[in-house]
Amino acid sequence: GLKYTRNFEKSPFMRMLDVSVDAYYNKITDKIIAYPKGQQFRWTMLNLGEVEIKGVDAVLNALFTLGKLEVTTKFQYTYQKAIDITDPADTYYRDQIPYIPWHSGSAIVQATWRSWSLNYSFIYTGERYNQQENIVYNHTQPWYTSDISIARSFRWNRHHLRIQADALNLGNKNYEIIRFYPMPGRNYRITINYYL
Repeated sequence: GLKYTRNFEKSPFMRMLDVSVDAYYNKITDKIIAYPKGQQFRWTMLNLGEVEIKGVDAVLNALFTLGKLEVTTKFQYTYQKAIDITDPADTYYRDQIPYIPWHSGSAIVQATWRSWSLNYSFIYTGERYNQQENIVYNHTQPWYTSDISIARSFRWNRHHLRIQADALNLGNKNYEIIRFYPMPGRNYRITINYYL
């Protein structure tokens, strides 16, 4: 892996930059996975005799300031090729194992000003397969979602109150993380935390 970090003490805007890239190769014996299978799609434990995983993780963090406004960002990307190499006679030999996408990533931006904070997150999961055989019938579409939240903190004496409002799945996208298990569309949430 490689990592680069720099603090910009004299910069009027950018304060910090942190970049890391890691590449890896794993060969795993008796990899246990859980996934829904069969007519009732009950969770099934499956022992994959031997799995080979090649991947790359890349992360970029940055911190910006403008007066009392502070903005932090985090971008993450993962490439992963995880294949079953147990038995060359299997029809799924060297196929991607269930529910592992080749590409996935996220972006998070947080702006803080005094006692207010505004957060935005974007999550992407690429195409993958929901069974051991990588055939068209088992193909699962990529999905992505965007969420936003705003929060305000209040302090008095030694007490702390935080109120946060979230809007989840802003684009109202229809998606499934697990096949036949649809995730909710656009929804809202209010959270109140009180610390003694």
